[in-house]
Amino acid sequence: ADDLASKIVTLKDQITKLPVHNTAVVSSNTDF
Repeated sequence: ADDLASKIVTLKDQITKLPVHNTAVVSSNTDF
């Protein structure tokens, strides 16, 4: 479970680095 949480945090960190448009698309399709 901790490993999964760590991966989700890493994914969210990567999402924040994407362009705003892509971030909006990803956010609307993935609810963490």
